[in-house]
Amino acid sequence: MVPDDLSQPVRLDAPITGIVVHPRGARIIRRGLVRLPVPAGDGPAVAGVRVELDGLPWELAPDSVRVGGRGPARVLGVDVVARTHPAPADTAGADLAARRRAGSRAVRGRRQG
Repeated sequence: MVPDDLSQPVRLDAPITGIVVHPRGARIIRRGLVRLPVPAGDGPAVAGVRVELDGLPWELAPDSVRVGGRGPARVLGVDVVARTHPAPADTAGADLAARRRAGSRAVRGRRQG
């Protein structure tokens, strides 16, 4: 994927490709591909491209994240940031959230009655 607008973050699709379970945790391996434009000749390199990966677990220890790459680009840093979305992106998530709210109301009604 080569982004059209390099000022915007590039979304990385990195499905899980391996899991190693240890007595005190697990190592989850994800792999994805981002193609960035390579300057022709001796032109300046593309700088400051941000790559974002969504869908990591809330329990993730930020200092456990490792990132690597190949090719002429370099990874200059890794930031782990928790973000919430105002509404689920898919209808299955919205349906599940609605059922959860309805179940919570039903339990509160039983306690009061």
